[in-house]
Amino acid sequence: DCAGMKYASRILIPVLASISFLPGSAPPDLPVASPLPVSSPQVVEMGETAVDPEPSPTITTVTGGTDQQRELIAWALEQYENADLDLPVLVFDLSMDPATCKGNGGFFSSGSTPWRITLCTEDRIVFLHEIGHAWSKHTLTPSEQAEYVEFRGLESWNDAETPWRSRGSEDAANTLAWGLLDDPIERMTPDGPLAQRNEAFRLLTGFDSPRLESDGTHPHTAGRSRVETSAA
Repeated sequence: DCAGMKYASRILIPVLASISFLPGSAPPDLPVASPLPVSSPQVVEMGETAVDPEPSPTITTVTGGTDQQRELIAWALEQYENADLDLPVLVFDLSMDPATCKGNGGFFSSGSTPWRITLCTEDRIVFLHEIGHAWSKHTLTPSEQAEYVEFRGLESWNDAETPWRSRGSEDAANTLAWGLLDDPIERMTPDGPLAQRNEAFRLLTGFDSPRLESDGTHPHTAGRSRVETSAA
């Protein structure tokens, strides 16, 4: 049978209070994080060997980037927070040099802790997409990944030999980005492409895309479980 998806533990909330901009890199409307001792649980030190062995799970560190990119980080994290989709500790490396992202808009790396997201664009959907990779890896179990792949008719979750567009990990990140944009969708044809994408969003999160609300928000309740599916 197909087990219902369950929430992972809460990690990254609130958004604005949790973002640490390194000195000289804060957007105009957000203050630069005040320097704190390394031993403080509120600090993630970049480029230092001495780091708190148990850093606070509420800190997101942002390095480099334009004012617009840093504002988009705050906006994108807020979209996930408002939907009650919890994230791990993340480090964002921002640049406008395409070479930094190997010619792509961005990429997600979980090879070290904390996980890192590198972004070389000011396209907001790319911000939501790359954060979606972090959410999926942090939240979904292998069986849940397999359920999504089957539901969407894809080839694998993230097999290196699978074409990019046929990977569940990429489709799920696209689904989350689509569902968390703040542009309302007022009309949706049953069984049409938008309805199918919303079904995929619901399978991942347990609720319809906030975009289906007239004002682009969702009256989401903390602790709400995902939609359970069962075999016929």
